[in-house]
Amino acid sequence: MGHTVDEIRSELYALIRDLGKDGGLVSPSVYDTAQVLRFYPPKEGVDPALDWIISRQRADGGWGDPAVPLTRDVPTLAAVLALHQYRGQERSTQERIEAALTFLEHQQVYWQDPPIDALAVATELVLPRLLDEARHAGLPVSADWYRSLQPLRQMKLQRLQGRRLRAGDAPLYSWEALQTGFSVELLDSTGGVGHSPAATAAWLREATREGISQEICRIAEGYLHQANRATLCDIPGVMPTVWPISTFELSYGLMSLEITGALPHLERFDGVLMQVERLKDGLQARNGVGISPAFVVDVDLTAAGLAAIAHMKGQVSCDALSQFCVDDHYYTFVNELNPSVLSNAHAVYALACSGHSATPTVQFLLKQQQPEGHWLADKWHSSWRYTTLEVAVALIEHGHVAVLDKTAHYFALDQHPDGGWGMGEESSTVETVFSTTALYQINRALKKTQTIPMDAMYAGQQWLLKRYRPHTFLQHDYWMGKELYSPYRVDRIYELGAIFAIVMQQEMTLQEKGVQSWT
Repeated sequence: MGHTVDEIRSELYALIRDLGKDGGLVSPSVYDTAQVLRFYPPKEGVDPALDWIISRQRADGGWGDPAVPLTRDVPTLAAVLALHQYRGQERSTQERIEAALTFLEHQQVYWQDPPIDALAVATELVLPRLLDEARHAGLPVSADWYRSLQPLRQMKLQRLQGRRLRAGDAPLYSWEALQTGFSVELLDSTGGVGHSPAATAAWLREATREGISQEICRIAEGYLHQANRATLCDIPGVMPTVWPISTFELSYGLMSLEITGALPHLERFDGVLMQVERLKDGLQARNGVGISPAFVVDVDLTAAGLAAIAHMKGQVSCDALSQFCVDDHYYTFVNELNPSVLSNAHAVYALACSGHSATPTVQFLLKQQQPEGHWLADKWHSSWRYTTLEVAVALIEHGHVAVLDKTAHYFALDQHPDGGWGMGEESSTVETVFSTTALYQINRALKKTQTIPMDAMYAGQQWLLKRYRPHTFLQHDYWMGKELYSPYRVDRIYELGAIFAIVMQQEMTLQEKGVQSWT
């Protein structure tokens, strides 16, 4: 590996200090980029962003990750519409569009009875809207391919019927598909609509038609400019699927330090305490936190934040979670169609960290465990390994560890021959971090020593150490927005936290034997 403990610690310190900076960093999105080009293209022109979209098309004609098939139709159809609008007369573009339409027709097999948790955010609203626009553009697509979405769409619209949406409300994230009334008041303090570049671009298109002043439109244009910068992609018009995510970075980033085992080695770092205080102030001010101070509070980030605060400050009040409780579980947002296992795991984790019982929700989580021992991918994250990690640490904190023995063995059986883990044939850093961390937590809780899961954990740790690259954000999109994305700092802090915990443990072991290492 060739890197010292101090080098890794220094990078981790810098990353912790930067959590939430400039609204957060997010990977670029095909869907939002295509929609911005269609609705309110950048003044610099559309060609650079169109070329970027083209560069992301897969060999099978679609866009998106083949390992998560139900998340591919939305970015593919949006890309087709953008290409058709601007380059539809070019033969090379026509061939790309034809390949994409063939891909979409072949996707029907996945849409016969899709699991609701496997759908990207707002698919039930966004995809039917894109289909309408495609048919209006004369493209040969059929709503029959997606008949299974109609009941979900109707259910969502019924829940929103009569509700007056205000700036920062969660449904505004998909405002471009909602077809609700235009209002200047939909802009929140970030300058955008729903923390969504696509929704904001759609709003700007309507604002132009409504004759809204240039002064107000420049506010929304400023939002798009800042969102573009958050992708670290120096191409005008290329957008993330969600932004800003400042509090998201804080809550998840700080919580991950304890989950990965890094926090005990960081307690003397003032930067952690400073960020915890910042998170605590935000939580107290709003009785919870959302993805940013301008977005509605939700149970997932509130719970993650409370868990992080509890680990640094001791027991804290979890009263803020009660507003989300219904029966045996917690909802993330009002009017959601299905509860999130991930959000409920974080609620249990926060309550347990603060010394509170969460028995009904523990039972809710246990009911979701698969016979093999794992939990399925979640509506907020496409990796079952991540869902399983977060549920496992919640159950461990709550004292329910016996059910995790088969979980550890399932991770071991799922390991790739090279020592890593991944959705496809190749191992990925993110999935290997989740898997090794889960095995570390479960083996420790079960007091395992020489077992198959322990061997798998050690192999995974060595895989991570060999592939560590300093100051390099991971290029794996697993989180669920309207399409898959990566919150760069959050994914990186999971990786760095895990690696730092590994090398610190190895350092302490070697020092006990009188051996100097990692220098």
